[in-house]
Amino acid sequence: MIIVFTFIFTFLALLILSIGLGFIAVIVAFLVGKIVPRTHDTCAKCIAGWSSKRGLRNRLIVAPLLITLVIFVAFAVIGLTDTSRLRSRLQESTHVVVRSGGNCHRRPEQERVLLRMEDSDEIRALSERISIGLSMPGMHCMCCGDMTFDCYRDEELHYSFSFHHNNHIRIKGAISGDKTLSLASRRIMSDWLERTGVAKALEQARAQEEERRKAEFEALEKDAQQDESTCFGSP
Repeated sequence: MIIVFTFIFTFLALLILSIGLGFIAVIVAFLVGKIVPRTHDTCAKCIAGWSSKRGLRNRLIVAPLLITLVIFVAFAVIGLTDTSRLRSRLQESTHVVVRSGGNCHRRPEQERVLLRMEDSDEIRALSERISIGLSMPGMHCMCCGDMTFDCYRDEELHYSFSFHHNNHIRIKGAISGDKTLSLASRRIMSDWLERTGVAKALEQARAQEEERRKAEFEALEKDAQQDESTCFGSP
């Protein structure tokens, strides 16, 4: 559904741009034909191109539609390239660690290992579950991620990406924005997280973190009340 809305939005944006540029072109052609000698016929042809049904159809429908299709095909090719690169990096890994938290504003002392994978066949199977679909460049959500997949080659962390809202990933160090997963990959990854216990482990980690924060808040509140009592109780 998001892809459909994006396609329609892109087409309408190009349509408005085409109308604006066409309007400017007609005005310029009209003025040039009036001012510059021996350009009247050429400018008249330019204006006629916009006034005919065929000209309007080509400029207001065909051209924006073709450009929109080219843009989406380009994004699809980029998605296939990103998928191939991600799978290759995963399959190069000797082990993969899935941990709570994202790839920004990290608090390592509070992070929890949700799953550790060392079997090459399991890592390859994981890589084949992830497919990147159409992704708009530069777009990203405001959170750091629900969990992060750290990929190690021996003891070296050589690749890392965070998993967001079960529909996109953010590759650490990339500047092109979040990568949206294909619809099939979202369903497959959701089933995999449930089956491996990662989803349940993440819920437990969040519950423990919430309890810890609540305990810290209650301790601070108790200390504040004691300080207030001492202050007002002193002579």
